[in-house]
Amino acid sequence: VPTNNICSTTSYKGKTCYHSCRGANCGDGGYNSSVPTNNICSTTTYKGNTCYYGCRAKTCTDGGFGTSIPSGKTCTPVTYAGKTCYKDCKNSCVETCTGQSSYCGSEEKESSNCKTCAGTTLCQCVLKSCIDKGWKPMRPSGDKCDIVQYNNRTCYANCTCDLDFKCRGYTVLTQDLHALIEKKYRHYGVRRLSSTGCATCYMPCTSSDPSHLCLKWQ
Repeated sequence: VPTNNICSTTSYKGKTCYHSCRGANCGDGGYNSSVPTNNICSTTTYKGNTCYYGCRAKTCTDGGFGTSIPSGKTCTPVTYAGKTCYKDCKNSCVETCTGQSSYCGSEEKESSNCKTCAGTTLCQCVLKSCIDKGWKPMRPSGDKCDIVQYNNRTCYANCTCDLDFKCRGYTVLTQDLHALIEKKYRHYGVRRLSSTGCATCYMPCTSSDPSHLCLKWQ
């Protein structure tokens, strides 16, 4: 039999002879000569031919895709081997940062807008505020403060009582000024008191002051 041929046999004068020879093909060996559409097959060589066997239908996994959308995810659909498969799956909730503050920027913090997806808690990051830095978002009335621009906000830091503002027209009663007040206002006999929240201010009472605003001078 010629190499890679198949022939019919006959007996002639007691001998086995071959005739009607032709080139062998995959089908002669029970194999496929090509891969069926949307199939995956194993390969083998049969009488000089590359043939295919053990064929099965392709799945999404064969193409590196998912067969379904995982819980808590959003995916991009793609057609593969006649099937709808899914790729590029991501968490379907907020993805700007996770439940750990290290995922937010140094000037950011996690907001209360959080969701749990696939067992992971994810939160939105928001810019830190003046309060987060220990500063005030508004200047207290009459206080002296350092003005700080932070995250597109005006903040007030290192605020202290502005005695010139809060005790305008009065005298501030401090330990250093007590003796001076004693000398200056003793002859009035009464004194008027104003509490500003950060200082106690005094000045002489006049005859037009209501009595409940005036304290007897001791």
